[in-house]
Amino acid sequence: PYTTLFRSWAGIMSIEPNGADMATVTVRYGSEHWLFCQVIAAGGAIRILDDPARALRLCDMAKSLTCPL
Repeated sequence: PYTTLFRSWAGIMSIEPNGADMATVTVRYGSEHWLFCQVIAAGGAIRILDDPARALRLCDMAKSLTCPL
């Protein structure tokens, strides 16, 4: 559930539940790179809703990642 996902984030300003296992969370963060790393690490459980340009930058960062298999 979302409560365990955000438990360690010091910059959480508010959490508004939006139904079962969903919430809108307002956060402060020190760098966009840090935020993007957190979103990617969550494996799709977090979406950036407030800024479409920021969401596109996240997609660009995710596309740039490579797996050395």
